[in-house]
Amino acid sequence: MKAKPTWARILLKTLRIVGLVIVALLLLIVITLAIGPRIRVNGLRPKITNALSNGKTREVAITGDLRLKLAFRPEVRLEGFVWTNPRKPDAPPFIEASILDVTLMKGLTLAAKGKGAMRGVPLDIDAR
Repeated sequence: MKAKPTWARILLKTLRIVGLVIVALLLLIVITLAIGPRIRVNGLRPKITNALSNGKTREVAITGDLRLKLAFRPEVRLEGFVWTNPRKPDAPPFIEASILDVTLMKGLTLAAKGKGAMRGVPLDIDAR
């Protein structure tokens, strides 16, 4: 006949199982952040354009997709980014980018990369 497990053995087995589950969840989170899945957040477009335009004389418009990449260095991709020039309505936009990637770097600094135009002049943005 087997002896009944004591409460200490039951507690140790329970702690091992809980520990393994916690390690597995942490490993899953690290792998997910390493891969960096992209999420479409087009529903936030009005809030973002209002926040960027609020209090400024220039209006901001995002006409394309808005994507968030969840990773160790989070990234936002703006497609069809336009920053207007209100002083001269017929003038080209102040900044216009077909794709603009903004990455959060070390120390809460931002890096931008994309192709577009500034005041009608072609522009290749790579500010890191």
